[in-house]
Amino acid sequence: TVGSTLRDKAGELQTAFEKGDMRRSTMKDFVESFMWGTDILMSSLTRASELIGSFKRVAVDQSSDQRREFDLQKTLQEVCLTLEPMYKSSPYQLTTQLPAGITMDSYPGALGQLITNFVSNALQHGFEGRTYGHMQLGARLNAHHKVELHFSDDGLGMAPDTLKRVYDPFFTTKLGHGGSGLGMNIVYNIVREVLGGSIQVQSAPGAGTQIFVELPLSAPYAKVSADGHTLTAESHQRQPVV
Repeated sequence: TVGSTLRDKAGELQTAFEKGDMRRSTMKDFVESFMWGTDILMSSLTRASELIGSFKRVAVDQSSDQRREFDLQKTLQEVCLTLEPMYKSSPYQLTTQLPAGITMDSYPGALGQLITNFVSNALQHGFEGRTYGHMQLGARLNAHHKVELHFSDDGLGMAPDTLKRVYDPFFTTKLGHGGSGLGMNIVYNIVREVLGGSIQVQSAPGAGTQIFVELPLSAPYAKVSADGHTLTAESHQRQPVV
């Protein structure tokens, strides 16, 4: 590690000093190593600070249903940063293509929950038994002034029968092995009932999985009944795409 390397270099310098064998080359080597080490430590500390800040912001968003304006690129980058520990020590990777300049008036906590579920599903189901795997998250503003999110993985994919039931509550191929069968059902309801959008899933055995989400820049306002309770929107036809 950087710390142990600097400690060893300091020990070498101390030994040379005590023996009266201090040379210009020894001091130069120590200074170069010290500068290299401090650069890495400062970079790591900055990264840690950014990660802690992202965790705090995402935690606040996901612990509330507060609607607010937010920058899509910044919000998704923060969410992805907090998800890194899920796959950091694995051979799997997540890359992003997120354009700047898209502002949404919506629910960032709900949006973050979508991405979390997408990544979790890919890691748990798509890459099972695989020694490699690539996930990609992209976003763009389409001609209808709606946000299109595209998440894909190059994993195992789904059989047609599984794809047809992908939104069904309590349906899981991991029964008894940590799967609740609620992940994609929650995703579907967040997209349709909270964010006011639509979702489609494409998958085939051996061809990975692609998820397409279309969202309005401004989410619909929740309907409230006379007694103050929030009313959900009407249910819509579910649309997995085979």
